[in-house]
Amino acid sequence: MDTNIREHQKRDQESNNTVYSKVENNNHPSAEGEQDTVRNKLKEDLQIVWHKVRLVQKSEREKLLKI
Repeated sequence: MDTNIREHQKRDQESNNTVYSKVENNNHPSAEGEQDTVRNKLKEDLQIVWHKVRLVQKSEREKLLKI
C-alpha cells in the first residue's frame, strides 16, 4: 500500500507543478508576494484534504441522503 500512496503523491505533485506553473505566468507584479502566500496556503490545505479523502475506504464514507 505504501507504493500505491507514493505513486499517487508523485502524480499529484506532477499535476500540481503543471497547473501552478500556468497560473504563475498570469500574476501582476505588484501583488505577486501576497498571491504566492495565499496560493501556497490553499495548495497545502487542498493537498492535505485530498490525501485524507483519497485514503478513506468506501465503507467509512458517509452515506448520501436520498432525496
